[in-house]
Amino acid sequence: MNDLNRICSLPRRLAVAALVLDVFINASAALEPALEPAQEHRIVFGPDSAAQWSAAESTVAVSIARTRTGSPVLHWHVTVDHFAGEAAYPIGWPRAHCTLRDAAARDWSEWDYFQFWIYTDSTRDALPREPVGLALHVPDKDAAYRRPLTELKKGEWVQVRIPLSEVPRRG
Repeated sequence: MNDLNRICSLPRRLAVAALVLDVFINASAALEPALEPAQEHRIVFGPDSAAQWSAAESTVAVSIARTRTGSPVLHWHVTVDHFAGEAAYPIGWPRAHCTLRDAAARDWSEWDYFQFWIYTDSTRDALPREPVGLALHVPDKDAAYRRPLTELKKGEWVQVRIPLSEVPRRG
């Protein structure tokens, strides 16, 4: 875990994490120094978490092929197959998830943001309107926070920042 200096005016801290589609994900995303002063952050899903991910119709692995900072990233790769897939979802429903086992890692009540960087690429000419969705099961599927990641752009790194005040039951 990396900790940056706390900012006195911020009562909470900044959470940093990662997930997503045919994507490289930078889980070690530090804030751009020119944009904001340094804030404390915690890496929730770093490259070392690759083996803990469950991925249906996709893979999650560590990669250094395309990084934003030069550090290893998580790469979620989805191979699109319109003719095969899981029996329950014959047209395919690729997804990946990782369960936080440590109680301290699951309590985000003292943090301000869930933030991550995503590089998205595709063999398509353009991404679909909603290329991927994010679901946070806090604490379970019935109480999930769901949000489409419509801000993703093909061939670009995009920072996603979700105010944790929008996530109910984040403690």
